[in-house]
Amino acid sequence: MSDNQYIKKQQRARGRALITTRNIILITLLSGAVYAGFYMEYGSINDAACQGDCENLHGFWAWVLGFFIMFAVVISAGAAVGALLAFFKWSRRRGGASMADLIQDTDDKQSN
Repeated sequence: MSDNQYIKKQQRARGRALITTRNIILITLLSGAVYAGFYMEYGSINDAACQGDCENLHGFWAWVLGFFIMFAVVISAGAAVGALLAFFKWSRRRGGASMADLIQDTDDKQSN
């Protein structure tokens, strides 16, 4: 194994998880800030839809269907990201050798 500090730092960085609790919280806060910015700039979407007393524009089943569609989209996106991460980890373990392993292999071949 190499004693080079840069290689060790890169190996530690590769071993870290991509999706952490900190990243999830930051993305949530960023999306809330974007929503607040749009709300402050343009107001509510339904402000100009009617004048005076407004009745509900969508039925109950439309809300239920919308909820299940959004739920399915979130689950599908999570499954896609999880599959990609699993594939990358699998391919790295299967055939990917680190630079230190390659250097060690060439040193072994030269000594024989």
